[in-house]
Amino acid sequence: MPATKIKANCSVCGMNVDSKFKADYKGQTYYFCSENDRKEFQKRPQVYAGLERVSKTGKAA
Repeated sequence: MPATKIKANCSVCGMNVDSKFKADYKGQTYYFCSENDRKEFQKRPQVYAGLERVSKTGKAA
């Protein structure tokens, strides 16, 4: 069965997404444009879910 197309942006980079790349975090589903961005999200979900402030260097503030 083909993946359902959704209208969303990647939670890591902001590009349009393919719904086959997704992850759940704290009861919400996040979508990604690639497996690499999904893996990046899984390393630090609190950053990409907007729960932690990030400095301009990309490190948690």
